[in-house]
Amino acid sequence: TVEAADAALAGLDGGLRDLVEGMRASCVGLLARVDAHIDYEDEMEPLDRGEILEMCKDLRRSAGEALGTARRGKFLESGLTVALIGAPNVGKSSLLNALSGAEKAIVTEIAGTTRDIVEATTDMGGVATKLLDTAGIREDVSDMVEELGVQRSSAAARAADAVVMVVNSQVGWGERETQIVDSLLPPGSGSSELPPLVLVFNQVDAIEGSGLTPAEIISAVPTHVMERLEPPGGPEVPKVLTSAVTGEGIPDIRKEVTRIVGLKGEDGYSKSVWQLNTRQAACLQVCSDRLEELITAVEEGWPVDCCAVHLRGALQALNELTGSDVTEDVLDSIFSQFCIGK
Repeated sequence: TVEAADAALAGLDGGLRDLVEGMRASCVGLLARVDAHIDYEDEMEPLDRGEILEMCKDLRRSAGEALGTARRGKFLESGLTVALIGAPNVGKSSLLNALSGAEKAIVTEIAGTTRDIVEATTDMGGVATKLLDTAGIREDVSDMVEELGVQRSSAAARAADAVVMVVNSQVGWGERETQIVDSLLPPGSGSSELPPLVLVFNQVDAIEGSGLTPAEIISAVPTHVMERLEPPGGPEVPKVLTSAVTGEGIPDIRKEVTRIVGLKGEDGYSKSVWQLNTRQAACLQVCSDRLEELITAVEEGWPVDCCAVHLRGALQALNELTGSDVTEDVLDSIFSQFCIGK
C-alpha cells in the first residue's frame, strides 16, 4: 500500500535514527547526573528522585512507541489476516462482500453454503488485508466435506491476526455461539490464546421495529462467556452492530480491527512512521525492560548506584543501535554539565 511505501521511506529518512539519538542523548545526560552524584556526592546537590522518575517514564514511553511500530511495520510489510467466524447463516459471506467491495462469496439463505475458506482482499488502516470467510462452525455437520470445512475454520481463526465473530441479531446469542467459543478456547485456556477478537451482531436491519435496543442485543451474551473473553485486567472485546445490506457498522468493523491489532486506525500512517527490523526491535525491547526496572528501583528508593546499573543497561541497548561509546560520552556530559573534580 501507499502507507507501507511511506513507512519504508521514513526509515531511510532517519525517523528511527532521530528517535534513538534523542533517547540516547537523554539517557547520557541522566546517567551523567547519576554518576556525578555517585563520584562527587560532596560537591553535588541532592538528586531529585521525582524529576528522575519522570525522565525515566518519558524514556520508557518513547521506547514503547518505537516498539509499537515494529508490530505496525510487520503488518505494513506482510499484510493483515482477518478471519470471519460464526455459526452457519449468520451473514459472514455478506460481510466479507461488504468489506471487500466485491461479490467474492456466494450468499444464500441455505445454512452451510460456505464449505471451504473464501478469501478476499481489502485495505484496513492503510494495510493490505486478507479476509477469510470460513465455513459456519456447528456440531451437527451434514457430511464429511462440511466437517473438513469446519476444521479449517477453527484452524484459520487461531492462525489469523484478528478474528471477527459474527452473530445473527435476529436469532441472538445461543448455544451454538457458546460452543464456538468453547471450540476456540477449550476449558482451562485463556483469551490470550486466541487472536484479538471483535464481536459483530449482524443483520440489525432485519430487527428494525422490534423494539430491541443495541444494549439488549449485546447483553444476550452469557456472563460466563464474556468472563472468558474479557478476563479481569484484560482488554474489552469490541462489540459492533452491523448490516451488510445497508452498510451500517461496516466502517466500525474496520476501525475496531485496526485498533485491536495495534494499528493507528482508518487515518493510516504518517510519513514519520518507520519499520523496525528484528534486531532493532530486540534492542529497543531490552532498553524498555531496563527502563522498567529503573523506574521500579527509583520508586522503591534503591541506592543511586543500583539505579545506575539499570540506566546503563538501557543506554547500552541504544548504543547497539547507534554504535556509540557509553563511557566517553557520559564523561563528556559530566564535565560539560557540572563544575566538579577541578
